[in-house]
Amino acid sequence: MLARLLLSLLVALVVAFGTVGVWNSLNEYRSDQISRLVVSESYAARSQLIRNVERVLQALQGAQALWTNYSRLPSQQWKVDADKEMAKVAGVTVLLWDDPANQIRFARTVKNPVFDFRPDDGEWLSYQGLLQRARLADRNTMAGPFVAADGEPYFEIYLVEQNAADTGRLAAVVDAHTFLHSLLQDESPGYAVKVTWGNAVLYERGEPAPEIPESWTGSGKIQSSMQALWVVVHTPTKELAESYAVSAIDLILLLGLIIAVLMGTLTFENWRAYSRAMAAEIAERRLAELNRNLEQQIYDRTRELGNRTADLQTIADSVAHDMRNPLNVISVNLALFEAQNTESLTDESRSVLQRIPAAVRQMSDILERLLGLST
Repeated sequence: MLARLLLSLLVALVVAFGTVGVWNSLNEYRSDQISRLVVSESYAARSQLIRNVERVLQALQGAQALWTNYSRLPSQQWKVDADKEMAKVAGVTVLLWDDPANQIRFARTVKNPVFDFRPDDGEWLSYQGLLQRARLADRNTMAGPFVAADGEPYFEIYLVEQNAADTGRLAAVVDAHTFLHSLLQDESPGYAVKVTWGNAVLYERGEPAPEIPESWTGSGKIQSSMQALWVVVHTPTKELAESYAVSAIDLILLLGLIIAVLMGTLTFENWRAYSRAMAAEIAERRLAELNRNLEQQIYDRTRELGNRTADLQTIADSVAHDMRNPLNVISVNLALFEAQNTESLTDESRSVLQRIPAAVRQMSDILERLLGLST
């Protein structure tokens, strides 16, 4: 019983461990596939983001070229082109063009969203800090990150004219969240996206799924032509992570464990059936042996009884034949005696002599029955 139980448990454990192993392998494979998808999506999104950033920088350079080349002309001749260029840029809250050598300055702000706005001296002084930082740049530069009064991050872009003889500078203040949202809102659906610059979070979208493997997070760095180094992190949201779940894998585990229990039970039952069959076979062999022994005993006893019956028949025949002659002699002699002594016999003697033939006949009947039994 104990051996059967241990074997059944061993079979169930082997099947269960095998099922768990397959389940783990399938989960690992699924996790690896998801990790590859996340890495691929993260790489594609970063590549698209850096291309979009470069296009924005080209748009700012286009605005710089417009202000440089057309600022001396009536605004009606270049304002439409400038508006088309800047329609590509979102999040730019302040855009300045300062060319002190030619005494040209323009400002495009949230308050004055036009390209032919020339601020007066008082308003221009409010931008001196931005202009001084732009003057210190010797090449196109993206500076930051900075934190606005409302706590929102922003950065600044300084564009330097390629002609060394020119002294013009373009300075832009860019709201980081609005700028990046315009570039990322249609990218990587289903993913939480986070963009950091140093220790500052420039942009954050979506809620990452909790308790997911670390390998499901795709991150990488992008660097623009202005040397700004951003870190972009992609993490599946809860909805996307749940869509990655494959119920069939868990079903395999459940079915495998059920099969393990069934295999253990079947092994126990088969062993028990085998034990019963073996016990029945042994009992059958023993019964057959007993039957053979009984038959032999019956045969021996029958033969012995037959021998004894034959002996008894022989004895009965012998006794019957041997006793018949004396009875005949008695009958004959009695009849002779009675005939010779009829006159001398008394009544009592005759009575005695008359009883003897009846006894002889009775004895003869007994012998006849004995002979009948022996035949």
